[in-house]
Amino acid sequence: PAASSARRRRSASCLARAHADARARAPETPHRCFHPNVDAHGNICLDILKEKWSAAYSVKTILLSLQSLLAEPNVDSPLNVQAAGLWADQVEYRKALHQKMQQAPSERGA
Repeated sequence: PAASSARRRRSASCLARAHADARARAPETPHRCFHPNVDAHGNICLDILKEKWSAAYSVKTILLSLQSLLAEPNVDSPLNVQAAGLWADQVEYRKALHQKMQQAPSERGA
């Protein structure tokens, strides 16, 4: 049990370092996403990537969780307040989405 716990901590630590390294090397590219749980920088608010993280999660589990979040956002804990406020009215949400996508990346903001 203690060895298993230590192995999980090492795995999580390695993943955190790999994530930080990848972000440091990643080119700056504008993202094109207007979603309640995605901020202006492309950060995603998903509990299993933060406080509920476990090295036991498979890639499949993480991708399915992302797919679910994108289809059914958590508007009670938004990173993009504007998108969350519009989500209930899909006609207005889609108008705002199309307007955002027409703007230059520097104009989009949150």
